[in-house]
Amino acid sequence: MSKESLKLVIIRVGNKYLDSSTSKGLRITIGEILLGKIELDYEKNKKSDE
Repeated sequence: MSKESLKLVIIRVGNKYLDSSTSKGLRITIGEILLGKIELDYEKNKKSDE
């Protein structure tokens, strides 16, 4: 899965599970945290595969 499609999935999941009463700032923060963690795991897995 490419990084771009991963971002789209996270945005979609974030929008679906965080209702509109949640502030937009919080939603963005949660998305960035998720994305950061996934990218970190992705880098770790890539290194361990080599």
